[in-house]
Amino acid sequence: MSTKSSLAHGESFHLYHDYMNGEDDVHLELRGDFVEYEAHPREITIRIPIHIWEHVRHYGGFSPRYHLMDDTALLEHVTQKVDDRIKAWEESNRSGLMAFAGSLVYGSTDEPREDQIKHGFENLSIRRAEERAIVERIRTLNEEHAKTYDGSGIFVFKVSPNADLESQD
Repeated sequence: MSTKSSLAHGESFHLYHDYMNGEDDVHLELRGDFVEYEAHPREITIRIPIHIWEHVRHYGGFSPRYHLMDDTALLEHVTQKVDDRIKAWEESNRSGLMAFAGSLVYGSTDEPREDQIKHGFENLSIRRAEERAIVERIRTLNEEHAKTYDGSGIFVFKVSPNADLESQD
């Protein structure tokens, strides 16, 4: 069973999430004679043809949901989700499948409501912190003008040891 979830693909490329490597990472696989790269210890430079870049850049795959919520809003969100899942579970005659839905975040539906809210708040607080860190990294990269265009129809990205994108001169 594959752990890849395709975002976009074509004959010469595949943009995907690999859930075994973290749900926020996006992978770009390039295939064909046009693929050019330079690899050095702790650094790689990849040339991405503009037609592929223009297609895949719309599939970032990151959709933050919690990063703007304060604790009160997050608690309200969690409480509503728990109440909705308990109601759905009860309407399903306490189906085993419904008890499992959302259990990784909230715990089992047959646990007390307060415990589910506690688990959900704890888990989504962690997710919120992760989202905030990602949003900050994106903001920083945007400020540093991480991509350059050399006029050749190909964007050039240079990945440094700190995983920051730098323009290649």
